[in-house]
Amino acid sequence: MKYEVASTILNKVGKEVILFGDKLIENSGQWDNYYQVQKTEKNWEYSLIYSERKDAPKKKVIKIFSNEEIAVKYFFLKQLSSHYYLNFVLPTSKNEVDFTKEIVEQKVSVLGIPSSYYDFKDKRKPSSIQVEKNNENNLIVQFIGNDQQIHLETLPLEIEEGYEVMYERIYLLYLLKTLEKELMNSNILSSNFTDEDICEYL
Repeated sequence: MKYEVASTILNKVGKEVILFGDKLIENSGQWDNYYQVQKTEKNWEYSLIYSERKDAPKKKVIKIFSNEEIAVKYFFLKQLSSHYYLNFVLPTSKNEVDFTKEIVEQKVSVLGIPSSYYDFKDKRKPSSIQVEKNNENNLIVQFIGNDQQIHLETLPLEIEEGYEVMYERIYLLYLLKTLEKELMNSNILSSNFTDEDICEYL
C-alpha cells in the first residue's frame, strides 16, 4: 500500500493522519502520543512517539520493515482498527455487563451483520470469527481464514469475556470487509486484504 492511498482512505473514514513526504503520522493532538510510519536510511519504521509538554518527544520503535508497501499497510491496518474500535465497536459494547451467546446474536442482528461472519459450532466458515469451548468455564475466540484454517486465536477466556471479544471481532471484521468492498468497487484497492492482513487488523 502506498503512502498516498493509506492517507486518503484513513482520512476518508474519519481517522485523521498527516502525510509528510515519506512519513505518515497519526494526528492525535499537540501533546498526545501518536503512531507513525517513516522511512529511515535502510528500512521503514513503525513507531510510537511519546509527546509530552515538558520533554522532547521520545520514539519507541515497534516494528521494522524492509518493504515500504508492507510497512504502510501495517500502519494503515493498525490505525483503521483503532478508529473503528473506539468509534463503532466500543460504544455498542461498553454498557453490557455480562455477554452471552444470545447477546452476541442479538447485537449482530441489530447491526445487520450476516451469519457468514461468525459461528458457534466449529463449522470453520471462510473469513469468520468463531468460538471454541476450551472447557466448561472458558472459550477461545478464533479467526478462520479463507482457507478455513485457524489463523488467529486468543488464550482461554472466561465465558463472558470470550463472548465479548467474539462480538468485538465480528464487528471489526464486518467493518473491514464492508470498506474493502467499497475500495475494490472504486478501484482504490486492486486486491482483497489477505488473512495475514486481517490478523494484523484484529
